[in-house]
Amino acid sequence: MTPSKTDVTATATIHKTTRSGTKPTRVTLRKDDDLFDLSGGRDLYRGWTVEDIHADVGLVEFGNGRKVGVAGSSSAADDQHQRLMLREAIESHFAKELELTLQHRRKVLAATMKPLTLFFIERVADYAPADGKLRLWFEEEYDAGSRRRPIPQPADA
Repeated sequence: MTPSKTDVTATATIHKTTRSGTKPTRVTLRKDDDLFDLSGGRDLYRGWTVEDIHADVGLVEFGNGRKVGVAGSSSAADDQHQRLMLREAIESHFAKELELTLQHRRKVLAATMKPLTLFFIERVADYAPADGKLRLWFEEEYDAGSRRRPIPQPADA
């Protein structure tokens, strides 16, 4: 984080869409910067707009209520990346669920189908306890995703 008399910035590494795929890219963040825009429109960054940068405590606050501190080690960045991947998997699952529901209603599929999304967990201890970080992240991201997803209407509505 770099404070000056007129501005405070933070440097972050995001995964940006390029012509040759997604690449880790260092960006300088300022108040009101939108990670969705900076990443080339990657959905996993939707809602991540810089609300405030607190250089005194090494914290970036985002419009979605999340706060990210300066990573003293790569594990903090890994945690953030894991959570973003979890969110993207959940969003993808909901999109596939909607697609399958609509295909069944249009009689493209003869029977109702449910999508299956698998998560491979490196350590059981990250999920098994009631306060395991993966369990908490999953529940929070699932709840947030279920509030955002469109609800399919009956075919005759």
